[in-house]
Amino acid sequence: MNFIRLSRIPEYYHVLLLIFPLIFVISPSNFLTTKTAIIFCANLLLTAFGYAFNDIEDADFDYHDREKRNRNLIASSMITKKHGYIYCAILVTTGLFLLSFINSSVFIMGVILVIVGFFYSWNGYKLKSKPLIDLLSHVIFLGEMQFLITYLAFRPLEMLVVPFLMIIVPFSVMNEILQGIRDFEIDRSTNIENTVQKGSVNHFWQSGNI
Repeated sequence: MNFIRLSRIPEYYHVLLLIFPLIFVISPSNFLTTKTAIIFCANLLLTAFGYAFNDIEDADFDYHDREKRNRNLIASSMITKKHGYIYCAILVTTGLFLLSFINSSVFIMGVILVIVGFFYSWNGYKLKSKPLIDLLSHVIFLGEMQFLITYLAFRPLEMLVVPFLMIIVPFSVMNEILQGIRDFEIDRSTNIENTVQKGSVNHFWQSGNI
């Protein structure tokens, strides 16, 4: 149960559920098939990896904030970092293994999702602490890649994909901004300079309050 909580599924399951109406629109004949189940499960596993890995990398910072420590099972010592990394490896391996049954295009998209999800949180080069890049990487990690994995499983890449991709961008950006606002104080205390932090500093500077 703790490992399921580490995946933080309630934060993004509503996004992944959109996979089903998408498949119905682009390939209705394949809607109730094994391929649909595989694509949904693979997207769920790879997205879960990104969120679980984020909590592992943020554990040392979250420990100093009571609310985030209670939310982060690694920071609260309910799961060790070692077991967390093993869990992440299982999620990635299983997710990519499932995609390998579909075609090479979706497998490559899955690998890109994993790479972006890794660097989004990894303390060695944390994309989410870099203004604007945090928004871009979040759009890729939670939205665009899940969509492309689903689309390419049922149709070849074509211009029809562009409007769908553009629709995803504002929703993913807004989700990242809202998380930045929610975590504003702890991010500031741990010197994370994301878009929300940078925008706040610039606002106060221009208003003469800093």
